[in-house]
This record gives sequence, structure tokens and C-alpha cells, in this order.
Amino acid sequence: SSQFYLPFAAKVEHWEKTLANISEIVDAIQAVQRAWMYLENVFRGSEDIRPHLPDESTMFDEVNDGFIDMMKRIYEHPLAVKACSNPKMLETLNSFEATLDKVQKSLNDYLEKKRQMF
Repeated sequence: SSQFYLPFAAKVEHWEKTLANISEIVDAIQAVQRAWMYLENVFRGSEDIRPHLPDESTMFDEVNDGFIDMMKRIYEHPLAVKACSNPKMLETLNSFEATLDKVQKSLNDYLEKKRQMF
């Protein structure tokens, strides 16, 4: 709306879009990381639960492999603009988060059944 904005409008809009995308990706990474850290201890740190929740173990393993792979790619490209340039990255992270939520729900249901049996 300023007279000084017009010559730079395209650049400003590009950077607003780019930075908003980076922000969304960082937020999604943090959400996935929180869920992943908790479930990693359950499904990787111990073999007690895995035999009782085989489907969820497989789902966790797929997310685990994909998330670690994604974090390695980000580590290799430490500049945020380049690291977040994959157009499917946010979609993949949202998929990881949804899968981890399903695994968490199944784990909670399993643990509740065990508590009730006890």
C-alpha cells in the first residue's frame, strides 16, 4: 500500500511465501519430533511392546526411517530456504504426524487394556 512497496512487490510476496512455508515446515518438524521422541523409546528402546503391536511397530519403523532420512537431508543443506525447498516436504511431515498419532492412540489403548487386566 506504500508507494515504496510497489517496485519490490514481487520480491516481497515471494519472500513472504517462502518464509511462511519455512515456518510451517519447522512447526511440523517440531510436532513430528515430539511424537517421534516419545515413541522411539517405546518401539526402539525396548522389545516389550513390539510383539504386541506389530502393525504399529511397522508403521513407526516407516516413519522412523523417513524422518531420519529427512533430517539427514536437512543437515546436509543447512540453509533453511534450500532445506525446505522440497514441495512435498510439508505434506510428508503431516503424513508422519498423522501416522505417529495413530501409533500413539493404539499404544494408549493397549496400555489401558493392560492396566484394566492388572
